[in-house]
Amino acid sequence: MKNHVIQIEGLSKKYRLGIISTGTLSRDIASMYSRYFGKEDPNSVIMDFNGVKPLSNGEVWALKDINLNVQEGEILGIIGKNGAGKSTLLKILSRITSPTRGKAKIKGRLASLLEVGTGFHPELTGKENIFLNGAILGMSRVEISNKLEMIIDFSEIEEYINTPVKRYSSGMKVRLAFSVAAYLEPEILLIDEVLAVGDASFQDKCLNKMNSISKTGRTILFVSHQLNWINELCTRCISIENGEISNDGDPKDVIEKYLKINNHKYSKGTLSLSGVQSEFNTRSLKILEIELLGENGKPKNEFYFEEEITVKLLIDVKNCLRNCNISVMIGDLRGKIILFSHSGSIGSFKGKITKGKHESLTRLKSNMLPGVFSLYIGVGLDSGQSLEWLERIFDFKILKIGRNPDSNYHFETVHGYVNDNSFWEIKKAN
Repeated sequence: MKNHVIQIEGLSKKYRLGIISTGTLSRDIASMYSRYFGKEDPNSVIMDFNGVKPLSNGEVWALKDINLNVQEGEILGIIGKNGAGKSTLLKILSRITSPTRGKAKIKGRLASLLEVGTGFHPELTGKENIFLNGAILGMSRVEISNKLEMIIDFSEIEEYINTPVKRYSSGMKVRLAFSVAAYLEPEILLIDEVLAVGDASFQDKCLNKMNSISKTGRTILFVSHQLNWINELCTRCISIENGEISNDGDPKDVIEKYLKINNHKYSKGTLSLSGVQSEFNTRSLKILEIELLGENGKPKNEFYFEEEITVKLLIDVKNCLRNCNISVMIGDLRGKIILFSHSGSIGSFKGKITKGKHESLTRLKSNMLPGVFSLYIGVGLDSGQSLEWLERIFDFKILKIGRNPDSNYHFETVHGYVNDNSFWEIKKAN
């Protein structure tokens, strides 16, 4: 019999949508009047929940009949769109909220990193919070003291360890929280996207640590929108859609199905963004349209092998921008960036864009190997401030077929993503 450390049966969670108060007495009375006579509330805020219409009584199921068993030592990746129910599942397992129906059995000590700062007392120092968290996990003071130095060393915030946590930045809180969870050795570790707050070097450090944790027989449930992390780290993956498990299995297969369902088709190579507003946009500018152009100057989303690709952006600048830059990135469908082009280092652009509409052209000289890729667009200032970020905004394909038979990709298997055009010389040795 398999050793299941988490057993979930028929787990469901229902939330009531709406607001507690509208802010004024007159609007509260209008809302009460409408509800009494069965009319639509004129002050209602939430009318839709991730594409799922609420029930007639203003309720919505965040999770619906989840059945899931997790084995000891598994790293289970959980993916899905915002609002799909991923975080709700982890909150129920962490006992932060209770299910509406169903049950979840957990075997062993559980630690969770769900939100920045969760589980920390803001008035206590970092060191005091380490002992507090250890006590919550049922560890003795001696056990915690034995691991204290390793926790502090891993977090890399030694000089601030005796400072109250309320003065920590979000990144410092994440560093300390992950270090505590990793070294106080809970049998089950729940992580919900919180690592995205940390810097890149610490993210890599955490991912390596998670991999080593799983090899000791401990179990990890990992929620992330970084599909490349899920693919590389997890031994199993589930996707959640509208509160239900839509796929369960090998990470690569689940991710491919998830991307296929959520993928957009751009047969003409042109994407209009006039009605799209990204959550990262600062309203300094608006990217109105994206086109991928072939060597003949025409838009398309399938390219010959070794064909030059031009990325054309139509940008509406609201106010004159100085010291800005545009980045065009190519990634695989799991979120791994494999090619980066920056306007500040290539071409004639000097960082100033005046008010009005402008065209940006980026000619990608690197020869992409056959496969399906995705386009990422970033606009920011040299200071590091982001003005716009479009992630996986446009998918396209590199074919094995070249413009003529001599330029076809000659191998059955594709190794890597980009052909580096290396120079080779093989000659007889003396």
